[in-house]
Amino acid sequence: MLWSLTEEVHTPTRMDSRAMAEHEENTGSEETTDQKGGRSKLSMAAVVLVTLGLGSAVGMTTVGPKVGAALAQRSITQAATSEDESSPPLHVVDNLVVNPAGSGGSRFLLTSVALEAGSAEEATMLGAKDMQIRDSFILVLGSKTVEQLSDIKRRAQLSKELLAAVDTIVGPDVVKRLFIPQFVIQ
Repeated sequence: MLWSLTEEVHTPTRMDSRAMAEHEENTGSEETTDQKGGRSKLSMAAVVLVTLGLGSAVGMTTVGPKVGAALAQRSITQAATSEDESSPPLHVVDNLVVNPAGSGGSRFLLTSVALEAGSAEEATMLGAKDMQIRDSFILVLGSKTVEQLSDIKRRAQLSKELLAAVDTIVGPDVVKRLFIPQFVIQ
């Protein structure tokens, strides 16, 4: 019931009933729209979360390792081609994986070899012949048994053999020194 300023009781008129019905319909429609809007917002949030989750999974399993490897290679290349007077130019033959002789494929060697060149031009030449150098290192290292590779007393001789293998590819006196910064046998 509606009260007037004179405190008289009015009986609802037809117009008032229609207005009230419309108001109830509009209120019901707004609640339904709000409920639908809430559901659509919830659905949109779920879609966004699922998409982010899938994107993160793909990024971690496929893109991440590739980007990490590219960044690592770039830093190695920058370090290797540095023309700083205090450090000689290096060419790094990284991540060589070899099955030692007689291991039947059950054991492996993971190693990296750094080659010190006399000049930046020679380091560039070593980079250009990287595949041939890798192949020669794999042949030398693959001909050794696990016992030969594990014996620290034989490491100097192994370095000489690797240096001789490089010299046959690029010529003598291009590589001044050879370093083995990584040498892991499993």
